[in-house]
Amino acid sequence: MVLSRPAVTAFVVYLLGGLLLGEVFPFSRYTMYADIAARDYGAVPVFLVDGAESEPSAFSSFHALDPSAFVAPTGVVTAMDYVTRDWGDQVRRRPASSPGPLVVEVAYDLVRVRGGEVQRQRIVVARGTAWP
Repeated sequence: MVLSRPAVTAFVVYLLGGLLLGEVFPFSRYTMYADIAARDYGAVPVFLVDGAESEPSAFSSFHALDPSAFVAPTGVVTAMDYVTRDWGDQVRRRPASSPGPLVVEVAYDLVRVRGGEVQRQRIVVARGTAWP
């Protein structure tokens, strides 16, 4: 197999650029990786029922819980959008005609590690009710 000089040169330039510059465009295909150095937190979605973490699959139906609100707040970056999309699909498939006895919240926990200490901040993005 014969390698062309321009191909080898391009590869070496790209490799060195990536190693020297780190996770910045165009050396990362995903912005969540390219701008990670500018963030000091991780955003984790949580599905809460009466204040305890749970899953939508554990409930029969939902009332006044808007799946379109299950998005991270403006300026909050997360790599877990697939989780909230799945939760939204489950909630859409099981609407309730009246309020349920359980309070449901969808939130994002912003998790930071500072000085060896874990700090959490919860941002609620949607509220509704559920039937067991």
